[in-house]
Amino acid sequence: MSRLGRLDDFARSDLIIAAAGLLIALAVFELIRSFAENMVMPIIFAIFGATEFPFLTLTIGDAELAYGLVLIPVIALAIVCALVVPLWRAHLKYDGLSETRSCPECLTSIPMAAKRCPECTAVLTPEAG
Repeated sequence: MSRLGRLDDFARSDLIIAAAGLLIALAVFELIRSFAENMVMPIIFAIFGATEFPFLTLTIGDAELAYGLVLIPVIALAIVCALVVPLWRAHLKYDGLSETRSCPECLTSIPMAAKRCPECTAVLTPEAG
Protein backbone atom coordinates (compact mmCIF):
# COMPACT_ATOMS: atom_id res chain seq x y z
CA MET A 1 0.00 0.00 0.00
CA SER A 2 1.35 3.41 -0.87
CA ARG A 3 1.92 6.12 1.67
CA LEU A 4 -0.87 8.19 0.10
CA GLY A 5 -3.32 5.33 0.60
CA ARG A 6 -2.51 5.13 4.32
CA LEU A 7 -2.97 8.90 4.70
CA ASP A 8 -6.29 8.70 2.88
CA ASP A 9 -7.47 5.95 5.24
CA PHE A 10 -6.34 8.00 8.24
CA ALA A 11 -8.16 11.11 6.99
CA ARG A 12 -11.39 9.13 6.77
CA SER A 13 -11.02 7.46 10.13
CA ASP A 14 -13.52 7.86 12.91
CA LEU A 15 -10.90 9.53 15.08
CA ILE A 16 -10.56 12.49 12.72
CA ILE A 17 -14.33 12.80 12.40
CA ALA A 18 -14.73 12.72 16.19
CA ALA A 19 -11.99 15.32 16.67
CA ALA A 20 -13.56 17.64 14.11
CA GLY A 21 -16.96 17.21 15.76
CA LEU A 22 -15.48 17.96 19.17
CA LEU A 23 -13.80 21.14 17.92
CA ILE A 24 -17.03 22.32 16.33
CA ALA A 25 -18.98 21.50 19.50
CA LEU A 26 -16.52 23.45 21.64
CA ALA A 27 -16.74 26.46 19.33
CA VAL A 28 -20.54 26.35 19.36
CA PHE A 29 -20.61 26.02 23.14
CA GLU A 30 -18.28 29.03 23.50
CA LEU A 31 -20.60 30.99 21.22
CA ILE A 32 -23.59 30.01 23.35
CA ARG A 33 -21.74 30.88 26.57
CA SER A 34 -20.87 34.27 25.15
CA PHE A 35 -24.50 34.80 24.11
CA ALA A 36 -25.67 33.93 27.62
CA GLU A 37 -23.09 36.22 29.22
CA ASN A 38 -23.53 39.22 26.92
CA MET A 39 -27.18 39.05 25.88
CA VAL A 40 -29.16 37.18 28.54
CA MET A 41 -27.34 38.22 31.71
CA PRO A 42 -27.84 42.00 31.17
CA ILE A 43 -31.58 41.32 31.10
CA ILE A 44 -31.32 39.38 34.36
CA PHE A 45 -29.20 42.17 35.86
CA ALA A 46 -31.85 44.71 34.85
CA ILE A 47 -34.55 42.63 36.53
CA PHE A 48 -32.64 42.12 39.79
CA GLY A 49 -30.93 45.52 39.84
CA ALA A 50 -27.40 44.09 40.08
CA THR A 51 -24.52 44.87 37.75
CA GLU A 52 -22.13 41.97 38.43
CA PHE A 53 -22.41 38.28 39.18
CA PRO A 54 -21.18 38.24 42.80
CA PHE A 55 -23.89 40.74 43.75
CA LEU A 56 -26.61 38.20 42.93
CA THR A 57 -26.62 36.40 46.27
CA LEU A 58 -29.03 34.66 48.57
CA THR A 59 -28.45 34.79 52.33
CA ILE A 60 -29.62 31.85 54.45
CA GLY A 61 -28.72 32.32 58.08
CA ASP A 62 -25.01 33.10 58.19
CA ALA A 63 -24.34 31.58 54.74
CA GLU A 64 -24.31 33.67 51.60
CA LEU A 65 -24.91 31.78 48.36
CA ALA A 66 -23.56 33.55 45.25
CA TYR A 67 -26.00 32.10 42.72
CA GLY A 68 -25.02 34.78 40.21
CA LEU A 69 -21.78 32.92 39.49
CA VAL A 70 -23.73 29.82 38.44
CA LEU A 71 -26.25 31.52 36.17
CA ILE A 72 -24.12 31.69 33.00
CA PRO A 73 -23.32 27.93 32.92
CA VAL A 74 -26.95 27.10 33.72
CA ILE A 75 -28.27 29.37 30.97
CA ALA A 76 -25.68 28.06 28.50
CA LEU A 77 -26.65 24.47 29.34
CA ALA A 78 -30.34 25.28 28.87
CA ILE A 79 -29.63 26.79 25.44
CA VAL A 80 -27.53 23.78 24.41
CA CYS A 81 -30.28 21.39 25.54
CA ALA A 82 -32.89 23.43 23.67
CA LEU A 83 -30.79 23.01 20.52
CA VAL A 84 -29.74 19.38 20.97
CA VAL A 85 -33.12 17.80 21.84
CA PRO A 86 -34.80 18.69 18.50
CA LEU A 87 -31.68 17.59 16.60
CA TRP A 88 -31.62 14.27 18.47
CA ARG A 89 -35.32 13.69 17.79
CA ALA A 90 -34.81 14.41 14.10
CA HIS A 91 -31.85 12.01 14.06
CA LEU A 92 -33.92 9.24 15.62
CA LYS A 93 -36.70 9.84 13.12
CA TYR A 94 -34.51 9.77 10.00
CA ASP A 95 -31.65 7.41 10.86
CA GLY A 96 -32.97 4.59 8.71
CA LEU A 97 -35.46 3.16 11.15
CA SER A 98 -38.22 3.82 8.62
CA GLU A 99 -36.43 1.50 6.18
CA THR A 100 -36.97 -1.56 8.38
CA ARG A 101 -39.81 -3.96 9.01
CA SER A 102 -40.47 -6.79 11.40
CA CYS A 103 -40.01 -10.43 10.48
CA PRO A 104 -43.45 -12.09 10.54
CA GLU A 105 -41.99 -15.18 12.24
CA CYS A 106 -39.73 -13.83 15.03
CA LEU A 107 -40.49 -10.06 14.95
CA THR A 108 -36.81 -9.12 14.48
CA SER A 109 -36.25 -5.73 12.86
CA ILE A 110 -34.90 -6.31 9.33
CA PRO A 111 -34.30 -4.17 6.22
CA MET A 112 -37.28 -3.72 3.88
CA ALA A 113 -35.45 -5.43 0.97
CA ALA A 114 -34.40 -8.49 3.01
CA LYS A 115 -35.16 -11.86 1.41
CA ARG A 116 -34.36 -13.93 4.51
CA CYS A 117 -34.47 -13.13 8.23
CA PRO A 118 -30.97 -13.19 9.81
CA GLU A 119 -32.34 -14.55 13.11
CA CYS A 120 -34.81 -17.28 12.23
CA THR A 121 -33.87 -17.68 8.52
CA ALA A 122 -37.50 -17.41 7.41
CA VAL A 123 -37.90 -16.78 3.69
CA LEU A 124 -39.43 -13.35 3.13
CA THR A 125 -40.83 -11.51 0.16
CA PRO A 126 -39.06 -8.15 -0.37
CA GLU A 127 -41.27 -5.12 0.18
CA ALA A 128 -40.88 -1.78 -1.51
CA GLY A 129 -39.99 1.11 0.84
